[in-house]
Amino acid sequence: PPPQVAVLQESDWQAAYAASLERALELVKAGELRKLVLAVRQELCLDRQLDPLRLLDTLRNSQPGSCRFLWQRSTREALLGASPERLLTVRQGQLRCDALAGTASRPAAGGLLHSTKDRHEHELVVDAITQTLQKLGLQARRPRHPRLARHGDLVHLHTPITAGIAGRSPLALAQALHPTPAVAG
Repeated sequence: PPPQVAVLQESDWQAAYAASLERALELVKAGELRKLVLAVRQELCLDRQLDPLRLLDTLRNSQPGSCRFLWQRSTREALLGASPERLLTVRQGQLRCDALAGTASRPAAGGLLHSTKDRHEHELVVDAITQTLQKLGLQARRPRHPRLARHGDLVHLHTPITAGIAGRSPLALAQALHPTPAVAG
């Protein structure tokens, strides 16, 4: 059976969220901010220890095509997740970044390519990745228009961006690229 979960710490997010959203919209309208992702923090306590490898296996089966990760510093701590976004891949001197932003459920995905809001959100991510690579002196290449990428029950606008890395360290490139505007809370 699944573990029993108790909430140890929960923020009064609803009151703060409304005020934060209002302020974010003011900053966007003033041109000081282009995108903001608001998040809520919770601290949970489980009635028993979980096996991170077993959770990773569950993610592998339930989130095919996602970028799954597990970083375990000790038997008591692990960072685990699955994301449709892959910051970068390097193969044979070629870097690939996947700009993924603009999301809809599968039934509503038909309008995604024509949605002004989603296309704008997507271009923010594409522009940020491209500009970062250019500042590093790399020739970023990308298709003119995004395509649709399905991940589970969701569909995203997707633009692959490639560049030769010219001997640069993949970790240094990751440090320069992270976080992209696609990063969620």
